[in-house]
Amino acid sequence: MEQLVGAIAANIQAKSPIWYHDELEKAAIGGWLLSTAEVKHLIGVKPYCQKGSNIYTHGSWQFIKVGKIGGATAWRVEKIIMEI
Repeated sequence: MEQLVGAIAANIQAKSPIWYHDELEKAAIGGWLLSTAEVKHLIGVKPYCQKGSNIYTHGSWQFIKVGKIGGATAWRVEKIIMEI
């Protein structure tokens, strides 16, 4: 049992606190559409839009409502580039 626990512990990698940026970058570059649940899993909050808008902004990312994936809202991801 001790060996099993050791083997499992060796295979568990600690996630970086900014791991989700890599995933969002992949989605943005690939043009992937994400469901509301997928966005929530990545950023920790359910995206929502203000009345009259189809864009939700979270940090350096914009999520644009673009339709449906089954019964869920589909979101396109875009990275916000800020020039200083």
